[in-house]
Amino acid sequence: MKPVYEGAEISWEIRDDTLFLSGNGDMIFRRDEDKDRLDIPWYYEDFTRVSFEGNITSIGPEAFHTSDLVEVDIPDTVERIDSLAFCSCRSLEKVKFGRHLRSIGGYAFEDCVKLRRVVLGGCVETIDYSCFEGCSSMISFETSPVLRSIGEKAFFGCSSLVRISLSDKMLRIAGNPFAGCSSLKEIDVSPFSSVYYSENGALYNRSRSVLIAVPAGKTGVFEVPDTVVEIGRDAFRGGRMESIIVPASVRSIDVAAFKDCSELRSVTIAHEESKHGLRFRDRILKGEMFCGCSSLENVILPEDLETIEFGAFEGCTSLSRIKIPDSVERINERAFKGSGLEEITLPSNLEYLGPMAFDSCLSLKKVGLNEGLVTIDSAAFRNCSSLEEINIPESVVEIEDDAFSGCNNLRKAVIRSSVIDAETLFPEGIEIIVPDDQ
Repeated sequence: MKPVYEGAEISWEIRDDTLFLSGNGDMIFRRDEDKDRLDIPWYYEDFTRVSFEGNITSIGPEAFHTSDLVEVDIPDTVERIDSLAFCSCRSLEKVKFGRHLRSIGGYAFEDCVKLRRVVLGGCVETIDYSCFEGCSSMISFETSPVLRSIGEKAFFGCSSLVRISLSDKMLRIAGNPFAGCSSLKEIDVSPFSSVYYSENGALYNRSRSVLIAVPAGKTGVFEVPDTVVEIGRDAFRGGRMESIIVPASVRSIDVAAFKDCSELRSVTIAHEESKHGLRFRDRILKGEMFCGCSSLENVILPEDLETIEFGAFEGCTSLSRIKIPDSVERINERAFKGSGLEEITLPSNLEYLGPMAFDSCLSLKKVGLNEGLVTIDSAAFRNCSSLEEINIPESVVEIEDDAFSGCNNLRKAVIRSSVIDAETLFPEGIEIIVPDDQ
């Protein structure tokens, strides 16, 4: 057998399609500075099974990354599986976890697309970020009775998972680790938990003041309980609901709360329903809140809104019109990128229009820019191929060179600002008008 590196405690060899590992202690790899990656000696070898001998206590980072492993029997001596250890093992179908395993690192089993069932050992306390992300064939997950922590996106995109149960030992759940689990119908928490609570399949904190996760496999209408004051990050992400009812008690809706809810048509707050619409009270519309909600047709924004954050309505292809209140001062990066807007009038108090704010709005024909706007950032209207005319107000002092690139049907630009060089901003062949008083 050959040592993993000179002086290492663990040695290896391959016989009959099996990688044999023998030794004691943690599995440690040195870094190959020339290749800027860990030096894993069997990385280019072919094997479908691995056999552990001796007293190996951990499986090192990237140890079997992208290998052709079909099944793995992790010995009872192993206490830790490090990050990326089995990432993208796309032939891996079966893993038996040892009885003394305590933690599984980030991305450890990401994209193991043939892995169907996971039964954790009785000592696992921590599942880190994106640990089982993209395990699209996983139909069941049996947790450890002492599991305490689940990292962000730990089960993201596990599209075959139907149900998950959590014990009363659970202390930390980061974001919604079950977002995008399109078949998930129920998240069940032990009634003895002092930290978390489940009702009708959804996950809350114990007092039910924070809605953490709604199973993406739920359909129809979901009514948020009136005990809730906060809807957490990614709470409904990837869901199949058509309508969500939010009570007046809710004061905060976090980033990407409704992201990728492609069938969502109606969000109603405090029963003030607008057909296919939304009403909420935050002064900041959080980033990617409705990103990818391709069925959303109309949104009513509150009159005291000040900022529309990054990607808030990106990819809302059914959204043809929206009234942005005059209180809005900033529209940030990608806010309406790729949406179905046909016309837009920007508010009188708007000062900043961020990069790619309306990029690739292919149906956008009419844009109203009001006096008070100062900055139009890069690619703000890039590839708006239906836009025919633009009027730049006098208040504008900065427009990035590619703000209107790809606007192939643009025929006329009226430049009222005296500090803008129109010749570098617009495609050749368009009519540029500078009023006499400029």
